[in-house]
Amino acid sequence: MTYRFIIQNHTKYIERYLRDCPDCKLIILDPITGYMGDAKSKFTGGGREVLLEVVSLAERTNVTVVGLSHMNKKIDLGMKYRSIGSIAFNAVPRSVWGIYVKNDDDHDSDTENLPTRRIFFPIKDNLCIEPTALEFCIIEGRVVLGICYQIRN
Repeated sequence: MTYRFIIQNHTKYIERYLRDCPDCKLIILDPITGYMGDAKSKFTGGGREVLLEVVSLAERTNVTVVGLSHMNKKIDLGMKYRSIGSIAFNAVPRSVWGIYVKNDDDHDSDTENLPTRRIFFPIKDNLCIEPTALEFCIIEGRVVLGICYQIRN
């Protein structure tokens, strides 16, 4: 029998696991919408309640929780409104980041064989810092930070 993890039903099990494994400091929910259960994630109320449970769990256990999501196709909206589902996915967290794949349409022959550039950028941040974007690429399964044009295959 397969059990599906639902945030609002199973938070107590995560908390018990974290007590038994104190070295665990990171929980990743990928995609976070897959763990929302019957919460109406398309509406702010239901999504917000479930996300506040995650925030409470993180605060009680001193564990970082990363929820991954995809963007909707509404390119005319600001980045804060592009998360699939409720606006709560961007309103509740302290920090929201995005990854943009940079398509370099105007390469010349020198840059044609370079790896795809990606930009990791802040969408929202309430952590009292002013974050900046980070460029990276993936080469042979490894994340390489910095300006990818300097990397030759």
